[in-house]
Amino acid sequence: MIRQIIPLRQRPDLKQPLAAWFHQKWGIPEQAYLESMAECLTENSQPVPQWYPYRSGML
Repeated sequence: MIRQIIPLRQRPDLKQPLAAWFHQKWGIPEQAYLESMAECLTENSQPVPQWYPYRSGML
C-alpha cells in the first residue's frame, strides 16, 4: 500500500474531493474548506494555512 503526505500545492486537482471528504467527515460547510484550500494555492499565500493530505493508495 502506498502511503505518503503531499502538499496540496503539488496536487491542486485534489482540492474538490478533499473539501467534500472533510465536509462529510466533520459537517463544516464544504465552501469553507474550498476557500481555505484556494488561499493555500495562491502565489502570495502566507505560511498558514497549508494543506497536506495523507494519501493511502486511494486518492
